[in-house]
Amino acid sequence: MEQSVARYLAQLDTADRQEPSETIKLKKTRLNEKLTRLKSEMAKLEAIERQLLSTPDQQISLADPD
Repeated sequence: MEQSVARYLAQLDTADRQEPSETIKLKKTRLNEKLTRLKSEMAKLEAIERQLLSTPDQQISLADPD
């Protein structure tokens, strides 16, 4: 995921250096949306990791609360 974020940020930087056009604006919008989704997913995974590390047996069930 971190590599994807870095790739998207590099693409945004490249798009920023190009002449403004409708295509570039759409591409930047899509890249920003992807970045937002990836950051959200990373935050969820970090929360799961913290929960996992706080359990005595280092296990959690994501499907069944029992």
